Amino acid sequence: MLRKAKTPFFSTRAGNHVGLGLTGCSQMVATLNGRLFIDSKPGAGTVVRVRIPLRACRLAS
Repeated sequence: MLRKAKTPFFSTRAGNHVGLGLTGCSQMVATLNGRLFIDSKPGAGTVVRVRIPLRACRLAS
């Protein structure tokens, strides 16, 4: 299921769920040259981590 997690309209929930949350997040992260990591273990839950690179900035003195 992790392979399908970022697929538009995919959801593991029953009922009226759209399944666009991780798709949108994945697209935004990609636009920012970042990475999205999904770790899931049955019975333990799922952790989604986002890593976005930041450029160094010069502080005004």
